[in-house]
Amino acid sequence: LVVAVLDWELASIGEPLADVAYFSIMYNWPFGDGSSASAPPSAPVLYFNPDKLPEGVLSQRQFVAAYQHYHRGSKRAATEAWALQQQPINLNYHVAFSFYRLAAILRGVAARAAAGNASAKNAAAVGAGAPFLAAHAVEVLKKAGGGVRSGHHEPPPPPPLYSCSVDAVRTRRRLMVFIVDKVRPAEIVAEQQYRRAADRWAPAPVIEELKAEAKRRRLWNLFATQTSYVDYAHSAEIMGMAKLASEACNCSAPDTGNMEVLITFGTDGQKRLYLDKLLDGRIRSAFAMTEPAVASSDATNISLKIERGVYTAADKKRDDEWLARGGTSSTGRHAHHARAPVAVGDEVYFVTGRKWWITGAGDPRCAISLVLGRSATCVDNAVHRQHSVVLVPMSQPGVNLVRPLSVFGYDEHPYGHFVVDYVRVAVPAATSLIAGDGDGFRVVQGRLGPGRIHHCMRAIGAAEAC
Repeated sequence: LVVAVLDWELASIGEPLADVAYFSIMYNWPFGDGSSASAPPSAPVLYFNPDKLPEGVLSQRQFVAAYQHYHRGSKRAATEAWALQQQPINLNYHVAFSFYRLAAILRGVAARAAAGNASAKNAAAVGAGAPFLAAHAVEVLKKAGGGVRSGHHEPPPPPPLYSCSVDAVRTRRRLMVFIVDKVRPAEIVAEQQYRRAADRWAPAPVIEELKAEAKRRRLWNLFATQTSYVDYAHSAEIMGMAKLASEACNCSAPDTGNMEVLITFGTDGQKRLYLDKLLDGRIRSAFAMTEPAVASSDATNISLKIERGVYTAADKKRDDEWLARGGTSSTGRHAHHARAPVAVGDEVYFVTGRKWWITGAGDPRCAISLVLGRSATCVDNAVHRQHSVVLVPMSQPGVNLVRPLSVFGYDEHPYGHFVVDYVRVAVPAATSLIAGDGDGFRVVQGRLGPGRIHHCMRAIGAAEAC
């Protein structure tokens, strides 16, 4: 019997309950709040108390019941449901298996640390937690009741929605009607328009019609108008069921995250210049964080330089020559957007470095990029105060679209992901900085949190639509 096949991404195939159990790890984490006497000093701490769950988070019993509910009707689901009902110890087995595979991963981390090729500074300490996770797996196997912690006696959740407002339920229904009546028929038209377009990165004209209709139906900017992340999560799920739905409702990445940054951290001037236009759907934006030279999943590794200085006559000559050669790319696709004005003698930030996988940078509507870069050297180990975020117009001299990227030959046009070079790009110091100098890590973490919810829920919707 093959229980699961493991790979680096923790994926598994074979027994479906392996995935259910892996999700259930958080309900059975051995070191909880870090207060366990048996926990090593380096033990991974999970800030999650299964006895005091925040609003919108299911207990393990509710999660398992929901899993059964949403998969009811299929042959595979019936088999899984029977396994859960008839063999409650079975889930414990798979939870223990999940802890064993985490222990194996930590053992690999420890081995890389010993070999001197680990990327994290605390790799050796984290790897030391492997024996504790393995020992906890044995304890999980001894538990009864399907791996559900004692004290949980909640009834199965009421299908199909949890902890969302009445308004969210109504919005979900109106979105479904919009998708069926307007978006899916428009997707056929859009495909035809894309095939006939001279510019493969330009939007299909039918999208503007959908945007007008979404405004009329009060389905516009739902990420900003709904009252909670829980409410919006359900809307994101529905929008994920159709390719054009998120953009039609002005709720697509990376614009939603960028707008949230401007709403939270932007100055009044920055909001007038960019946020108002983004909220109205007149422009689009890019988020430039990932770099080819460093492990960009850790934002403290980002190396693009943001240096404060004075704009000189030599800088102006270089920028004038850049514009004379055609601007930001061979087609000058962003030249129609406004540039940030700089004059000789002004205080500016010079932005220098290469970014890649920059979603939407090739869209001619993309007017502004939010760029994360290193603005200071590390002082007193303040690794989270080295970076800043600046606003860089895509039409600014020195912004160069190098090429689109592809995966297995697929470039995901018309959205796409680009390599972008920032070649000593000068932007005004007085108006371009988001929040404060050294606040970059805080800004991007605040952006990425909601963004993960948006992406995950859209992915769920896309899977449900298949």
